[in-house]
Amino acid sequence: RQSSPRKCLVLKHSISYSLKAEYITNTHYIVGSTWSLKTPLTFLYLNLLLTQAQNQIIYLMFLNGILFLGLNFIAYSIVFPGPKGSKRIGYLFISCGLMAYLAQLMYQGLLALDYPSSNINGLLLSGFVAPVFFISLFYYRIKRNRIEKNEPLAAEKETDETH
Repeated sequence: RQSSPRKCLVLKHSISYSLKAEYITNTHYIVGSTWSLKTPLTFLYLNLLLTQAQNQIIYLMFLNGILFLGLNFIAYSIVFPGPKGSKRIGYLFISCGLMAYLAQLMYQGLLALDYPSSNINGLLLSGFVAPVFFISLFYYRIKRNRIEKNEPLAAEKETDETH
C-alpha cells in the first residue's frame, strides 16, 4: 500500500518584490519552473510580480488607513474628553505625535513616487488630513448634540414615572 504524498504550501518573498507559492511533496520540490517528475504530481505555482511603485502605493494606502483611524480618534477625544482623571487626553497627545510622524512618512512615500515636492503638502493637508479631521469633528459634535438632546427627555420620563 502506497501512502499519499505529504503536501504543504510555502510562500517566499524575494528581494525583487515577487511573491512565490510553491508546492512541496515528499518526492518533489518545485522551484520556479524547474522540477523533476518521478510520479504524477499536481502542483500550484503562483508568481505575483509587483513593481517598486506598486509596493509604494500599497504602503501609502496602509498609512492612509492608519492616519484616517488616528484622526478619527483625535476628533472623538476632543469632542468626548472623558471623565475627570481619564487617560484619554494623554492618548490624544500620543496620537497627535504619531499622526504627525505618519504624515511625514506619507510625504516621503509620495516623494519616492516622483510627485513634485511643492504639491505634496497641499495634497496631504488639504486633500486628506484637514477634510478627514473636520468631517470627523463635525460628526462627533452632531452625535454629542443628539445624545445631550435625548438625555433631558430621558430624565423627564424617569421623574414622571416616579410621581
